[in-house]
Amino acid sequence: MKALLNTSFFFAPAAESSVRAALRDHWIPASNAAGTGPAICLALPDEEGICRLAVQTPFDNAESAQRFRETITAQVAAPLLGKLGADSFTCFSTIMEIIDL
Repeated sequence: MKALLNTSFFFAPAAESSVRAALRDHWIPASNAAGTGPAICLALPDEEGICRLAVQTPFDNAESAQRFRETITAQVAAPLLGKLGADSFTCFSTIMEIIDL
């Protein structure tokens, strides 16, 4: 079963340049290398002073998406959280099955 890894990022406006740089320089290239298609970055409307972005990457299966999520979280998201703090940055991932209707 094909899978889609959706990771949503929530951050303070002051952290925007750091988050965008980490996604552009690390997350997206790693997603493109590991996934089965190009990663898509989506800007979500800001909400009450919180910036929101999402990155979606297709994978061959949920297991591949899970392995990538664990690796990329350790390499990119965890260091961002350590640098920016929980008051300025958080993210979460969801793995979804791609289906035909």
